[in-house]
Amino acid sequence: MKAEKYVCDCHVHSCHSPDGHSTLAEICQYAVEHRCRAVTVTDHCDISQESLTDIISNADKSVEDIENHKNVNSRLHLLTGVELGQPHHIPEESARLLARHSYDFVLASVHNLRNREDFYYMDFSREAIDVRDILRLYFDELLEITAWGNFDSLAHLTYPLRYITGKYGITVSLKSFEEQITHVLERLAQTGKALEINTSGLRKPGGTLMPPEQILHRFYEVGGQLITVGSDSHKPRDIGSGIQYALATAEKCGFRYYAVYKNRKPEMIQI
Repeated sequence: MKAEKYVCDCHVHSCHSPDGHSTLAEICQYAVEHRCRAVTVTDHCDISQESLTDIISNADKSVEDIENHKNVNSRLHLLTGVELGQPHHIPEESARLLARHSYDFVLASVHNLRNREDFYYMDFSREAIDVRDILRLYFDELLEITAWGNFDSLAHLTYPLRYITGKYGITVSLKSFEEQITHVLERLAQTGKALEINTSGLRKPGGTLMPPEQILHRFYEVGGQLITVGSDSHKPRDIGSGIQYALATAEKCGFRYYAVYKNRKPEMIQI
């Protein structure tokens, strides 16, 4: 399949995410109007013992809503996904949640370190916060996720920089973390997992892909074959945003295909 005229967005949030603003009807309408071939709805399920009941309830509602909209328009492939945050923190509950539904796609992410708040809420201007230490712990936890393994693609690998650099203007050289990042990329490649190219950073201060081009190139160098692309949209207007740019960057790094997952299996689409 060729993808010049259409895009496939594999990271979209609906109103069933705590920070989502899009109904499924709005998502479908916008996607069709803007020539999206496929949209995977990946509502947040950030695993924590304190809110597990609410997490499962929201996941159930999200899946039911997606299923009810799958045949709304024949021009759109609507797929059932989930963004599973911190699944390695409580792996047994993560497995329990995934067993409840037949997901097409499982996107794994780390939004907060153990016993810490989401990076979104952290005040990195405080002197007490050691940014380098935070990033070392973050990349360690990403490696833990690759060992856990029950996912299809690893989301927004440089997520903390959205706030450290994008919000607080703190410059961080990723060269200091090259070894850790390479271990994560190698593990993804060895286990046949995908790396997500997340375009939401293009809509934030700093304007970069997550991860940036040099990390995508490194993934290709270590044998990575699978990439997914997602806007991480929380509003209809952002669906598909930046995806053509992300694909052009992926092609520049050596990739010729990207993946859209159905029934937890990748379908390859030519860039």
